Amino acid sequence: MSSKKIRIGISEEALEGIASLLNNFDLATKINGVIEESKGLQDIASLMDYVLSELDGENREMTLYLMQSLMGLHSLRQRLSVSAPEFLDIMTLSIDGHPDSEWRDINFEKWKDKRNELEALFSPDSLIAMLRKSSELTYLYQNVLSDLKILTDIRPIFDDSGKSVLKAIINHSMVIEYFDGSTKKQIHFAMDTDDIIRLQESCEQAQIKALTIRETFGNMLSIVGGAHDEKKLIFLKYKKRKVSSSTIPLSLKKIKGQRVWSG
Repeated sequence: MSSKKIRIGISEEALEGIASLLNNFDLATKINGVIEESKGLQDIASLMDYVLSELDGENREMTLYLMQSLMGLHSLRQRLSVSAPEFLDIMTLSIDGHPDSEWRDINFEKWKDKRNELEALFSPDSLIAMLRKSSELTYLYQNVLSDLKILTDIRPIFDDSGKSVLKAIINHSMVIEYFDGSTKKQIHFAMDTDDIIRLQESCEQAQIKALTIRETFGNMLSIVGGAHDEKKLIFLKYKKRKVSSSTIPLSLKKIKGQRVWSG
């Protein structure tokens, strides 16, 4: 289907983002330039922090808003599965036919004037497009974890009269909050001490595997959900190999000012 025949509905939120993009186009161009220079960054949170630090003299709130608007528009282009020029054709046709005539009167000519320059902001191969796609693929599951905690309590065992406590049982309960689609749900699991140990070992093994993959693939990787403390992961990997402390780099022997390896 030709992109010239496609017209989509544009939300009020998207219109506001486009208007801000057009009215702060120089800043948007700076943001895009900084993003493309940050090839080593592997997650969206680190990318935002890097852009804010590099553009320290700019309006912080507007910088964040423009980044979010760019990511939202990249997400829309990806869902439409079109190139940057095709995406701009679709948006131009859709904006031209939008019922908000006041918005069109103020912004449509600006959109058309910036048409060629806008194309550079929506390249499918740009870093922000790759990170946005990585984020969507990461959470492309029926159920997505929201929060997890383990509650520990004591349950007393009374004598028949209920007047004396004979013993007490330590209980653990793992509480998992998750999203089933857009619905937030919660589920509880009873656990014993052996379950806690197995869970800890499984988590440590997953962290070691993640670090091994990062060491293998380097900057090809995109990490979603924030960067991890790499020193802690490297220490964990060495620890699992059961080597002596002399084989661990000195810089890894202290984390947050505390010695964490005793040899």
